[in-house]
Amino acid sequence: MSTRKPSTAHARVSQAQPKHHTANPPAAEAEYVGRLQAAALLGVNVQTIDAWIRSAKLRAYKPARRVLIKRAELVSLVEHAQV
Repeated sequence: MSTRKPSTAHARVSQAQPKHHTANPPAAEAEYVGRLQAAALLGVNVQTIDAWIRSAKLRAYKPARRVLIKRAELVSLVEHAQV
């Protein structure tokens, strides 16, 4: 039977400040949106965005467990009326 000492790692992580704490994200980050933001921009439900990603109508990138979509691909999807 071992006695575990409570970890202080969680406390350190929760006190850490975000790296980008600015109102305007860097240009590289600004060209991508998340699923919720993409749905809001197009006026559709998030499940619709997910369906478009699964059916390959919309390309998604998944860095670090997030789903990101290029703004240019959203514009292209709307312009070509592939929905």
